[in-house]
This record gives sequence, C-alpha cells and structure tokens, in this order.
Amino acid sequence: MGPYDIIPYQRKHRQAVFDLIFESANAHLHLDWYRSDEWLDMRDNITLLAFDADVLVGALGVSAPAGGTCWVRVLVIDDTMEHANVLPALWERVRAELAQAQVQTAAALLLEGWVSPHLYTMGMSHSEDIVTLSRSGHLPPKPLKRRSMVTIRMATVDDLPKMIAIDHAAFQPLWRMTGDEIRRAKKLAAVCTLALTAKNQVVGYQLSTLYNRSGHLARLAVSPQAQNMGVGAALMDDLLWRFIRREVQTITVNTQASNDRSQRLYQRHEFRLNGHSLQVWMARL
Repeated sequence: MGPYDIIPYQRKHRQAVFDLIFESANAHLHLDWYRSDEWLDMRDNITLLAFDADVLVGALGVSAPAGGTCWVRVLVIDDTMEHANVLPALWERVRAELAQAQVQTAAALLLEGWVSPHLYTMGMSHSEDIVTLSRSGHLPPKPLKRRSMVTIRMATVDDLPKMIAIDHAAFQPLWRMTGDEIRRAKKLAAVCTLALTAKNQVVGYQLSTLYNRSGHLARLAVSPQAQNMGVGAALMDDLLWRFIRREVQTITVNTQASNDRSQRLYQRHEFRLNGHSLQVWMARL
C-alpha cells in the first residue's frame, strides 16, 4: 500500500495514536520522565503520522533537536504486512526536518528486539551500550579516602538554572538533559542534592528516584572544573546514607559502557554490574 499521507501530530490525533500503540506489537516508547500524552503534546518535539486513507498506520517522534542531536522517542507501526513500507515514508520526512534543524546525529535505545530491523532501515547501527550497576543491602558506604571540600544540601526550585548549566557543561550534546527534562526530573525525584564549595558555588548535583524499597540514581553531574576533586564521591556518599536511613534495599544506576570514570566511582561505592544492558543505535545524518 501507499503512498501515505504524512502529517504533523496534533492534539486531535491523540486518541488515534493511543489506539495504535495499544493495538500494535511494534510500539517503541522511550519517554523517560514523561507520560505519552505529555510527550506528544510538547511543542518542540517532532512527531509525524502516516495515514492510509483515514487510518493511522504509523507514528515516528524524535526529541527536540539540541546541540545537533536528537533521540527517537516514539516509533509505532501497524502490525500488518501491508504497511511494511510505512517507516521509510515517515523517516524520509522526519529526516528532512532534522536536516533543516541542522541535526547531525540521531540516536535510539534498543528496548526490544523487534526494533533493530527498523532502526537499520533508518540507517542506524549499534554504537554504544548502556550498562546497569546495582548495590544491595543496608551496609553503609566505606569512608572516603579523600574528603572533598564540598557540602551537600537538598536542591530547591531556585537551583534549577545552576543544575541545567552544570549538566550541559558536563555532558556531550547527545547525553545532556534539556532544561524541561531537568525541571521534570527534579519534580519527580525522591532525592535531589547539590554539592557546594566553601564559597557557596554549586559544582555538582544528583537526582534519584524511589519506588517502594528500590532506589535509582537517575543523574549525577559534576562541573568540568571540579572533576577529579571528590565531588561525585561526596554526592554518592550522601545519597547512600539517605537511602540507608529510608531502608532502601536496592539501588541501581545506568551509565555508558565506555564511561570508565563513572563505573569506577560506582564500583568504589560497592555497585556491581548486574548483566542488564541496552544498546544505543546511532545514525550520522
């Protein structure tokens, strides 16, 4: 079948997209801090829909371009073989919009095996792995060998601009959180703390979530000028004590397999690789 009518998503299409997600086995959603309805309605994201006559047969959404990069967040395709060529039609139009926005790199997490042929169709290939480390039990962290000259306090809404600045300085564009994402994450976090110097300068932050007795370190960022000074270790040490006092049984964290520095930090705090990993696929546009 085809050609398809490719149009931008509008709020009036919300129920049709929900129905397609519910009915299709081929549904990829990587929305992090947002519900699907919230993400779809975000103004700067790029989401296109493919219609065959009046029937929605596919949806492709990417995050708002930032620093020449974006992530595939929504990929849903009708299950029937008749619509096997819907993705190339969607990707051609999305790619044209990304080119106009001067995006050089598009990335996607391989959350399920069925996605890989579709990512391959989009010109993507396996580029990186995200690994998971976990820490179990209520043992306190070992004393730090080198005490960092920072103090730790809970973050407030007024600290968000400093957190955003640190995040954007600490990470490459593809791995940065947008300002909206950090605001959202701060709102949903169980623990969000800052590291401050003696001059009251914010040099690092972390935010973590909590579900029942399981915690997850969702973000840890340190200003480049303050790295290798024990700031990350001080944030980790403080977080572990907070979770121990709340009788959290398991704590997890994700990081890039190639990020040896972060893995060493977590392993010093008795986190161990647990065998769970996700592939990151990328396309150079």
